[in-house]
Amino acid sequence: MDSVYLETTVVGNIAGRLHPDPKVAARQQVTREWWTTAPDRYGLYISEITIE
Repeated sequence: MDSVYLETTVVGNIAGRLHPDPKVAARQQVTREWWTTAPDRYGLYISEITIE
């Protein structure tokens, strides 16, 4: 299984409110959709500082 290291923008796009700019909101939505199946396809890693 491939590994993916998640950095802060991924977490922000998943957890944040949708941005008013349509391009940013679209990127957020793509990230959220990716996240729904990513754990089945990748080993996901994130640093403790990113979580904080």
